[in-house]
Amino acid sequence: MKNATVKFTVIDDIVPKLNPAPDYISVSVSTLMEYVNDLNPAGKMYPMLDHVHRRLPRKQGVPEPRVFVGEFEFPRLTIEGNPDPRTPTQESQAQHALAVAAASLSWGAPYAAWWTFYDNTRTLRDASTGIYQDRGFALVTRDNKTTVLYDALLEYMTE
Repeated sequence: MKNATVKFTVIDDIVPKLNPAPDYISVSVSTLMEYVNDLNPAGKMYPMLDHVHRRLPRKQGVPEPRVFVGEFEFPRLTIEGNPDPRTPTQESQAQHALAVAAASLSWGAPYAAWWTFYDNTRTLRDASTGIYQDRGFALVTRDNKTTVLYDALLEYMTE
């Protein structure tokens, strides 16, 4: 959204003028941690999703709402390799992720997508061993083990 420092945005300045209108538009909340920092993110996510929805031109034959959460993630490690203060464990990561997914779906988003299924974030390198370590985004670890979040999502999808 526009503010004192942001004068131009894709959502406010381009999306309303698209012709033909897109069927759907995705919103990433990965860079908007202030929207999803607590375990009840709906109060901050709903106004953002409502804003995007209002800016999207109507499209006949496509059910509303047409905004989905295209990516969200919570790392278990910081970029420096330290435990992330919000989500240092698989359990805390699952709690935050499920809260965002629930808020997205209860708002009416057709779906919400977790950042990555398999590890693709080999960005941390242990200086003493030279071994790369993932930051804990993946639902399936490098050694092919499922995470707490994977198991919770699987349980949700099979209910």
